[in-house]
Amino acid sequence: MNKISYLFIRLFCLIAVCLFTSCITLKGSYIEDIQVPDYYKTNTLNIKSAVGSSSSVYLGNGYLLTCAHAVHKNDNTLRVNYKDEILLAAIVKYNKKLDLALLKVDKSKVKLNSVVIAQSDPQKYETLHAIGYFHGLPDMLRVRTMKFVGSLYDNNYYEGYVVPGFSGGPVFNSKGELVAVSYYKHNTYDGQKTVPIMMSFTNKAVREFLELPLLTGGQP
Repeated sequence: MNKISYLFIRLFCLIAVCLFTSCITLKGSYIEDIQVPDYYKTNTLNIKSAVGSSSSVYLGNGYLLTCAHAVHKNDNTLRVNYKDEILLAAIVKYNKKLDLALLKVDKSKVKLNSVVIAQSDPQKYETLHAIGYFHGLPDMLRVRTMKFVGSLYDNNYYEGYVVPGFSGGPVFNSKGELVAVSYYKHNTYDGQKTVPIMMSFTNKAVREFLELPLLTGGQP
């Protein structure tokens, strides 16, 4: 074996190891974090609309928070997967600019505790948990652990990324408080899409949205 062949084999082996490691890392990034308490996950419900399937967080008293882009404002086909039941849902608040929507289901059919909404955004590099349904699949609830980086306008940015289907899912801090709802976005560079990043609306934006008046006629 000459020197060139030997170097080629070494290079091939190095590339193979790198690719294998990358695959393991990517696969692991979607695996549910078993250290996250179950009560973080129970309030994350799968929704189906005319747009597709996505995630939402049950706030209590029959109300669910999600992203506006996950539903149509006048959608009358909204369904919420809750355990073994399919619940009808209605949109009672909708703000396209903030990209937030509030849904309502029959509260008598949902046996979940209300979430506690944090009163402020997280500290820089604080560890948070984003929860959502992988590509909107109802049997694929996943948890992503990531760190808060900072805020810009009404958006929070995180060290990490999520996948389609996570939009509208909750972001919890270590106290189990709802910090925000997440969404998935591609950064662009020179007109080209780069890796998707994890973002959410600021805690302030969420609280301001929840203070808006309800839409008329919003009953499931």
